[in-house]
Amino acid sequence: MQRPGFTFLVCPDPELVRQRVRALAADQGQAMERRTYWGDDEALPPAFWQDLSVASLFAAPKMVVLRRADSLPEAFWKELTPHLAGFNDAVWPVFCLEGDWDKGKPRRPKAVTKQKYWAVADKRGWVLDLPGLSPRTLGDHLRRELGRRGLKVPAPVAKRLAELLPPDAAAVAAELDKLALAAGQRTELALADLAVVAAEPQLSIFDFLRAALEGNAPVKVWSRVLADHQAASNDKMLFAFLGLLTREARLLWELAHGDKPSVWVSDYARDQKLSLVKRLGPARIAGLFDLALAAELGVKSGTRDPEQAFEALVAGLHALCAPPPRSRPGRPRHLQRP
Repeated sequence: MQRPGFTFLVCPDPELVRQRVRALAADQGQAMERRTYWGDDEALPPAFWQDLSVASLFAAPKMVVLRRADSLPEAFWKELTPHLAGFNDAVWPVFCLEGDWDKGKPRRPKAVTKQKYWAVADKRGWVLDLPGLSPRTLGDHLRRELGRRGLKVPAPVAKRLAELLPPDAAAVAAELDKLALAAGQRTELALADLAVVAAEPQLSIFDFLRAALEGNAPVKVWSRVLADHQAASNDKMLFAFLGLLTREARLLWELAHGDKPSVWVSDYARDQKLSLVKRLGPARIAGLFDLALAAELGVKSGTRDPEQAFEALVAGLHALCAPPPRSRPGRPRHLQRP
């Protein structure tokens, strides 16, 4: 099929972005080299600009993917203009705008939409809006992902699975991979198979933070985290864990500042989170984002492998949430040594 000259993918879920980019490349029906860059890195490398403009005479066409492009300033989008002025059959730029949506509507940065090439993309259908998962759409997503893994699920099992999993594509993928491994040669899942699923995995982050504040980490929390860590590849589990941690930190930050949560939260869960907000405070909630970013940058820069980054992240969470040491009361003055 004829591909677009360039594409804007607007989606708040990192795993859905990854899946859609992979599907876009597959739809071309030809070998296509995919090169990925990150807009939230300290600076885009010269290789990014070279990939946009330089094509080898003998190499396969390139899909140049820029993740988290919404993090980039207006100067970048202006500099991009000459690179998108004409159709290049050897280079397909894909820009991923991954900011949170506002009340179910895509948030498109003005720095991008004011550029002339955006109007071209919008008119020709080169702007793809992909909402994140919600409790309403989770069931259809599960059916598609289970089918892709060659698994059939009776209606009662599908209903229970949808109740167990959060509307987060990375967490869903990790849990379905575990189910596929547990099923072995079988192609149909039963209710008993769901025992391997970490029910409400986003709550394991909440439970961990609450336990760390109390100076301990219950065995049930660590068994959940470590079971997930061992069931998937190290890098996959790390980024799934980071996604859940960032999601939880964002919720806590919103509640700390009196904002409406960006995702649905039950009244009971909201009350529990508000209690945790009071105990953590804004400074330590902000520190959760710093820890997640440090772990991600460590892997992407090559300074740490996923295992090291995961261990450093857990140690950092312990240190951040650890209660202050109790100071020993001093001796009464009349008992102090001269």
